[in-house]
Amino acid sequence: MLNLFGKNAFARKRQAKVMPIDGISRIETLEDRVVLASQIGVAFSNGNLTLTGSGAADDVVVTITGSNSVTLTSSGTFTGAGAGPFIVTGNLNVNMGNGNDVVTITGAAGSLDSGNLNIDLGTGDDTLTTTGALTFTGNVSVLGGTGVDSITLGSATSAVSAYDVSIDSGTGATAKTIVLNSVTAHNVTLTNGGTGVQAVTLGSTTANSFSGNVKITSTGVGATSNTVALTNSPITLGGNLSITNANALTNSVSLTTSNVSGTTSIVNGNATGTLNNVAVTGSTLTGNVTVKNGSANTTNAISLTGSTLSGKSASFANGSAVTSDTITLTTTTIAGSVSATNSSATGANSIIVASGTLNLGGTLSNAVAGAASNTVTIGSTGAVAVVGNLAITNAASTTTNNVNIDQLTTSGTKLGDVTINNGASAATNVVLGATAANTIGGNLTVRNQATTGAKTTSVNQTTVNGTTGFYLFNVGGGNSVTNIGTSAATVVANVFKQEDGSGSATLNIQAATLGSLNYLDVGGGADVINIATAAGTTTVNGVTRITTGAASDTVTIGTVGTAFFNDSVFISLAAGNDTLTIGANAASPAFSTANKFQFDGGAGVDVGNFSVLSIADFTNPLPGKLKSKITGFENIT
Repeated sequence: MLNLFGKNAFARKRQAKVMPIDGISRIETLEDRVVLASQIGVAFSNGNLTLTGSGAADDVVVTITGSNSVTLTSSGTFTGAGAGPFIVTGNLNVNMGNGNDVVTITGAAGSLDSGNLNIDLGTGDDTLTTTGALTFTGNVSVLGGTGVDSITLGSATSAVSAYDVSIDSGTGATAKTIVLNSVTAHNVTLTNGGTGVQAVTLGSTTANSFSGNVKITSTGVGATSNTVALTNSPITLGGNLSITNANALTNSVSLTTSNVSGTTSIVNGNATGTLNNVAVTGSTLTGNVTVKNGSANTTNAISLTGSTLSGKSASFANGSAVTSDTITLTTTTIAGSVSATNSSATGANSIIVASGTLNLGGTLSNAVAGAASNTVTIGSTGAVAVVGNLAITNAASTTTNNVNIDQLTTSGTKLGDVTINNGASAATNVVLGATAANTIGGNLTVRNQATTGAKTTSVNQTTVNGTTGFYLFNVGGGNSVTNIGTSAATVVANVFKQEDGSGSATLNIQAATLGSLNYLDVGGGADVINIATAAGTTTVNGVTRITTGAASDTVTIGTVGTAFFNDSVFISLAAGNDTLTIGANAASPAFSTANKFQFDGGAGVDVGNFSVLSIADFTNPLPGKLKSKITGFENIT
């Protein structure tokens, strides 16, 4: 068919392909991307209200009134059942899905009288808050996702009441925050599973109240930090508190002015970056207490200040730390038995009972050998009362083992003993009464184990009332120095006994009252024993026995101060060139009656210096009746 111009009207017009001049294929322009609008699906059936997010950045405000009436508002739109109001007699479900979502639950005296509140924030960086006064007869459950999630129930102006509260902030390498203020509930379970900055805060602005158990767990291994802080959050009616943090760069737990009527368990995993820290301040923990830190790349610290622990037992333990392990108890009363243990393998260990009361005694132990130093300090800021026995142990260290005790009083029926065990170290220092008086109702035992370093024991302004007395054992090598009453008078109601190992030993007794005195050198070494050689008075009411070892020893009595021996005195100097001096101030019945003492110089060239003012009928040469009392001295003056 031809048209008016003589051309076939059905023939297709063929156009030549036009190629770009440069030969490069043409790039087509794409349509502009359109950000999805927020549309929140709403379903209402059988009294149950369910919201479903769009996957965009949704925001929704759920307003609840006292009549179970729920109204919805949003910057987006609602599909399905619309924005309400709804009378919710079942569950209220909020499922936000993907996107950075914001959910607010609000209401003036709002309440749901039946059913549960279930919120799933989904993935994305999500925020949940509450405002107003909200009451839920059922449970509140919140689930986060993999983004940066902030979940807050209650505030200084917003009270939330529910039966059980369960919050899981989700996982991911992001920050997670859970905050509860003005929340009243039965059981509470809070979980952070992320590996970023993880934080749980309770009662930071206003008090919470929980009648059941509270369980707080950070499960993300390798988190930047795990922080749990409880303030003004009593757990009553037998409820327990459990806080567990997984391995993280840092772990930190604090309890402030909080009460727990059940058991308390706080466990921090390993701190691979810096520190583990647990601090309890002004709190009352009625049940048994367990606090444990794992290992730390720098420091482990556990501190209790101004708190009362009423359970049958309290256990505090630090794992190994590179820099230091520290346990500190200040103005704290512990009704049950106490166990405090540091396990630092390389750093400095320290246990401090600065002030307070231990009503069933305790065990303080720096337990792992190889630490740089071990120190136990008691009474550094105030009085310490121990009803029962107190055992102190320092394992072997590379530098020093130290025990410092002031302002300590122990008591109890057939109890009140203090036992100190120091392992091997370069130096050992045991100091009692350096700044304030001690009263030990039971016995005092100090054992300084084998060491190549110096072992110093100083006991001043201390009273030991036990039926056995004060036993000091310096075992193995290393020189020892013992000072009794060198700065302030000391009383040992019964026996003071000292045994020394193979090193040289010095014993200074200047102002003391002893039930009896027994010194024994079991390993040799040059001994120096000074009794009342400085200002002061020493009185021994029972038998005195001094036995030195096989070396050149010196015993000096009553040259400056006054020495009273009210019972028999036996001094035996073993092999070696020894010197015994009885000064003019050794005024004692044992010497004056000339029938209650025995001095034996032993083998070697020994010198005896005896004052006529102290020993009755002393002349040189000895009269016959003294020859059986003073023997083995080659030179006598």
